[in-house]
Amino acid sequence: MAKIQRPPEPFLYPLPVALVTCTEPGGGSNILTVSWVMNACAAPPMLTISLRPHRYSTQVIQETGEFAVNIPSYNIAYEVDLCGTLSGRDADKLRISGLTEAPASVIKAPLLEECVVSMECITRQSIPLGSHTLFLAEIAALHVDEVVYQARGSMEDSFASEEDLAAGVELDKGDDELTLELTRAKPLLYAPHTHEYWVLGDIAQCHLQSSGKKP
Repeated sequence: MAKIQRPPEPFLYPLPVALVTCTEPGGGSNILTVSWVMNACAAPPMLTISLRPHRYSTQVIQETGEFAVNIPSYNIAYEVDLCGTLSGRDADKLRISGLTEAPASVIKAPLLEECVVSMECITRQSIPLGSHTLFLAEIAALHVDEVVYQARGSMEDSFASEEDLAAGVELDKGDDELTLELTRAKPLLYAPHTHEYWVLGDIAQCHLQSSGKKP
């Protein structure tokens, strides 16, 4: 397959999409749409986000040392884009987006009710790299919406409905063990070079299905 050589640049795609929330020193809340986010360590549980130094939330997080990472679903894609377009310096993005604050258990920054996963994060290191500042943070608390769990072996209705996501449907657990099925929430992905939001879709392969052998 022929390839074209281009100047070096970060070319990972697609990227996860997160709504990062933080609380200003004066008490107000802000939301920032971030796609440069990734896991960093399992024990202790840590993640990283990279923000441009001029972004309003960069200054807020540097001052407060904490933030929340909220994982949105496809049904709030419009609000995700809106929060990545406006600046917290000039706009109250919580009010304009209509997203709902929820109290965190450890940090002061709010969580977002409409997101299926929220991670409360405490900054351990802030590293200026050049165009971006990298925040290495420890996950102090994790909140996962019950709608992304289902009984093991029950694969019908692999996607939760938009109504289920909006209402936070209570699952009938019965006696079956529950398993995490994040595809039920249709989390958003971002293609940075085409500026498109995608939806996580079909499973192509399960880990260890190959058994380390070429067929």
